[in-house]
Formats: sequence, C-alpha cells, structure tokens
Amino acid sequence: QAQPREVKIGGTMAVTGPFSVEWGPKGRQFMEEWAKMMNERGGIFVKELNAKLPIKLIIYDDGSSPDRAVELYERLANTDKVDFFTGPASSPITIKASTVGEKYGIPMVTAEANSPVVFARGFKWLVGADRPAPQWAEDYYTMLKALMDRGTLPRAKTVAVIQENTPHTMDVGWGGTNRANIAGMTV
Repeated sequence: QAQPREVKIGGTMAVTGPFSVEWGPKGRQFMEEWAKMMNERGGIFVKELNAKLPIKLIIYDDGSSPDRAVELYERLANTDKVDFFTGPASSPITIKASTVGEKYGIPMVTAEANSPVVFARGFKWLVGADRPAPQWAEDYYTMLKALMDRGTLPRAKTVAVIQENTPHTMDVGWGGTNRANIAGMTV
C-alpha cells in the first residue's frame, strides 16, 4: 500500500441555518486557521510512518440539517476518503452524523456535541472534547451559592430555567435544575 502524503480531516459545520449564529463562518475560519497553523509547523506526526504529514481539511456546510450532514459525511467517507471526521458543532446534528463514522470505522472527534444522548449509544468511533451538558451549570450554581453563603448576594429562593426542546439545551436545563435544588433554590 502506498504511503499517504497527507492526513485528510473532514467534517461539516452549520455555516448557514439556525445553528450558524453560534458556529457558522467563524467556526469554519477557526478550523481553517488551525489546519494552516499545523501545516506551518510541518503537519501532524504519524507514529506508524515516523513522519509528519500535512493536513488536508475538508469542511462542508450542513445548513444546520442533520439529514444533510449525514449525506455530507457519506461523501467525506466515500468520495473524499478522509482519515478522520471532525464532528458538527451541535448535539442534534451529531446524533445523526456520528452514525456515519460508526458505519465506516472513521474516528469522529466532536467539539461541542455534549448531550449524554450522543454518547449513550456505545459508539466505538466517537469521542467528545467538551464537558457533558448537564455539568455546564455546576460552576454557576457553585459560585452563586458561595456568594449567597458569604452574604455578598441576597439569598435567592427561586430560579427559572428556560430551555429549547433540543438534546443539548434540555440536558443543560436538567443539570441547572438539579444544581439549583442542591443550592437550596426551587425551580
């Protein structure tokens, strides 16, 4: 088998659509700058080859659509022949898109998909790099409780938790509700 000349990393981002507000063009720019920086440093070291290889980054716009993301990950696997997937930046899209990595045995690293639902399926080819969504509220409520206990803030008795009906935000809301209760507040 011929020695590879590059490491192909492919993924999708919500450059357009509802999720683009958070990730969109800035997320794509971040990935492109990262690949450029790595290539300026000689690429990624591949232990099996004892050599650094340049990165070829392929990012497609999934339009914030899980179904479109699946189509594009299929393209990345079968046409572009990528070595690794970078996951989409949201749990609802990743839930579907990660099935492609599992199907073909292509590792997928997610940056922001952090709903436990994403990882509860026992996939072997999926890894997350973010704190689980239910834990997002822990630091806020720990800080709030400490400030109330010191008398820096008046004691809050009730808090409201507002969430969108998507896996990530429901998990953040669930974690926030539990943390509020632990801090002695009702929701």
